[in-house]
Amino acid sequence: MKKLRQATSVVLVIMMVISMFSITMFTSSAALDDNTYVLGDADRNEDVAVYDATFIQKSIARASGYEIDKATDLARFLSADVDKDDDIAIYDATWIQKYIARYQEAIAMGIGQTYTIQEPTTEPTTEPVPTGITVYLNVNGSDWPLSEGQSFFAHSWDGVTPATTSLMTQVDDGIYSFEIPEGNIGMLFGRLTSGEYPDEEWTNVDKQTDSLTVPVDENNMYYVSSQTWGPYAPIPTTTEETETSTPGELTDGFYLVGLLNGVEHWTEDTLTPDMKLAANEYAPGEYMLDWTFYDGDGIKVAK
Repeated sequence: MKKLRQATSVVLVIMMVISMFSITMFTSSAALDDNTYVLGDADRNEDVAVYDATFIQKSIARASGYEIDKATDLARFLSADVDKDDDIAIYDATWIQKYIARYQEAIAMGIGQTYTIQEPTTEPTTEPVPTGITVYLNVNGSDWPLSEGQSFFAHSWDGVTPATTSLMTQVDDGIYSFEIPEGNIGMLFGRLTSGEYPDEEWTNVDKQTDSLTVPVDENNMYYVSSQTWGPYAPIPTTTEETETSTPGELTDGFYLVGLLNGVEHWTEDTLTPDMKLAANEYAPGEYMLDWTFYDGDGIKVAK
């Protein structure tokens, strides 16, 4: 009988340790201050996980200890209001689940990113974007050029209101523009395979950039080839050259010479203007030419 009491005591001790550990796990929180929050982080531990969706579901069910009250805890409310409609509902939990499953639309909403609450009486911590700022997308020299039925879009957000998506307008060869809505600070570019907007799961998006910060200076053109911002500059025209040249006339430069499609092209009188290589404006010193070769061709480049 004495041995049985000792065994029971050990079990009770183990249960108490487990219970204390469980309480610690569910009540712990990271050191987020009252003016900072992570979108989707309903339990305020600086990580967006399945438990955040569960926390929202229990809050909707009025479970004790899972209150989300805008008046008393604004940071938690903004964390849980994933779709930014000023209401905590089941769809907020759904957005978190989509984010965990890496749905592109959920990622683009800014879930998992940290935001600062801007008090009405203080200056914003992020410099506001001027009204009507225009950004440009340059796809020259990349694998982004459009095929039939495709289009480019820009997706931007301010971290508070729902994100906006619009098709971009072509303004030059390989260059497209978009006017950023006032106050938006984050954005990304993408390519649609069909339609005018990404579908719910972004299955009609085959190319997209990482999340970018909206530029507020002269570096407002994003180069896909180098994944960097730079100043917008229209592509120079060749009007002067075409005015001084006549059809079929050769100008100084590099040409493709040799056996092409079974025909010898070695001397100046056998060359044509379409055999001239064009300078690559994105890589000084490089030249390029779009030409179809056949078996037996033998070529080199001559100046």
